[in-house]
Amino acid sequence: MSNGFSTLFLVFHPYYAAGFKFTDDGEDTLNGRKLAKVSFQHIPGTRTPAALAVGGREFPLDLAGTAWIDIETGTITRIVAGIGTAMEDVGLRTMQSDISYTPVTFHSPPDTYWLPSVATIEVETRINTGAIRTDSRTTRDSR
Repeated sequence: MSNGFSTLFLVFHPYYAAGFKFTDDGEDTLNGRKLAKVSFQHIPGTRTPAALAVGGREFPLDLAGTAWIDIETGTITRIVAGIGTAMEDVGLRTMQSDISYTPVTFHSPPDTYWLPSVATIEVETRINTGAIRTDSRTTRDSR
């Protein structure tokens, strides 16, 4: 069991940001929007927004990845991240996630939030290798 995939954007939150090294990787353009590419690397021993739960214990994940951030609005549109080193002591060899965020409007009051719309997670353990794809197909008119 794990937590934190849909909330990977929290690496940029002040509560967690001090636990990461950030690198400017230039710009990309997607659908006519300019996106900043920012790489991040967790600093071991500091806070991280994701953990792996095994046998009733939680193990912090040393995440490394890249985020694509809309330059005009500051919204995160995609994050690709994984663990930097294997966690063989708990049987986790590799883990990679790819999360895309989409604007969703709620009606009471009318507010728009960027929520995960597609999440793909690939995991390799000592025992199994697998992939999970979650496609929530959020709509712009959710209630």
